[in-house]
Amino acid sequence: MTCSCPKCKALIDFDSTEIQSDGFFSKCAECGTSFVIRKESFARRALHKSDGISCAECGDHPGSSIYCQSCHAIYPDFLVIETSSTAKRGFGKLLAAFNILKHLKIGGTAQPSLESYSAAPARPAKGLSLQGKPALLGIIAVIVITAAGGGYHWYQTSQEEEYASNFVRNLLVIKMGRDLDIKISSRVAADMKTGTSAALTAEELKSAASVKNDADTVMKRIDKVPDTFTASNDSLKKLYDTYSQLNATVTLPAGSADIYSGAVKKIDDDFMKTARELKNGLPEKLSEKLSVNTKKFKELQDI
Repeated sequence: MTCSCPKCKALIDFDSTEIQSDGFFSKCAECGTSFVIRKESFARRALHKSDGISCAECGDHPGSSIYCQSCHAIYPDFLVIETSSTAKRGFGKLLAAFNILKHLKIGGTAQPSLESYSAAPARPAKGLSLQGKPALLGIIAVIVITAAGGGYHWYQTSQEEEYASNFVRNLLVIKMGRDLDIKISSRVAADMKTGTSAALTAEELKSAASVKNDADTVMKRIDKVPDTFTASNDSLKKLYDTYSQLNATVTLPAGSADIYSGAVKKIDDDFMKTARELKNGLPEKLSEKLSVNTKKFKELQDI
């Protein structure tokens, strides 16, 4: 693939397979600027400038649609190209916070003793003083435990938010695939009734295969399911399996027009029933996410 240097805009060739989870680091041969290329999910796309990202599937600018304008992948991952200093900025802020804790002086005011009333002033103790230390360590322990608990809560919330976005994205792709298959099956059944060939056109086969491939891909990307969403994830898998069965039936017409139409209708009825059950059983966070996206995508409105 090809990207442009974030500083001088020189074109740089790279192998997309070399991009690991922590990014791909390199240096521009023209200006010497160090940069990093990271792969991120479509759900985080709003956090970046549109001219600073490219489709992870084909390398071109994905545009503003849910499809990549070049390769037509649905909800593609995207690549972010940044200078090393920009990429490290977030980590630097976190490190600075830890450094503050590291350099804090931990100690306490010594309780009055006989030595404190003597003519010669007592020499200040080096390091931690024994007086007040247990209480302060206890306070610090509470702070650390509280911070850890807050960090875990933030992590859980972040995981749930990411899953919710992926869940709705997968549901949308599956529903789009179903709608396309039903449209194709109607055309094929009509031709079968007139004695015309029941074969799908090359364009129909390409479109049906493309959406099915997208559905397969997005389903594989759900690898971390929060415990609160396990049941919903099982329902999504059931819906995907029904869609896969529908896709196979539609793209391989068999029998008469009535037999073909009947088989498609039976599977589609199962699909819509499963979709309604899935929607009615969603936990609050998934239901809210679906409701917001239903206003944006008409494909989700008749579930």
